[in-house]
Amino acid sequence: MAGDIPYMASAKNLPAILEKIKAAGTPPKFTHEFLKANLGYPSSNDRSVIGVLKALGFLTTDSVPTARYNEFRNDTRSGSAMASGLRDGWA
Repeated sequence: MAGDIPYMASAKNLPAILEKIKAAGTPPKFTHEFLKANLGYPSSNDRSVIGVLKALGFLTTDSVPTARYNEFRNDTRSGSAMASGLRDGWA
């Protein structure tokens, strides 16, 4: 259903958030607090990135980072991880 497709109302910070994910360590859980305290994005508008990351297969339904999340953090594999996530999340 179209209403179930994850999106961000404002995606202006998405490229920077993705770059910070590469630089930050892998958290046990990717929470609003991690987004705020570790990545520096306290705005409630940026919280929807968690749903997008879940759709990409970067996070489990419980917000635990997956192997694809760690693959994305590797500069030589990040493009492949993103492409796979986009194919799976928005098939």
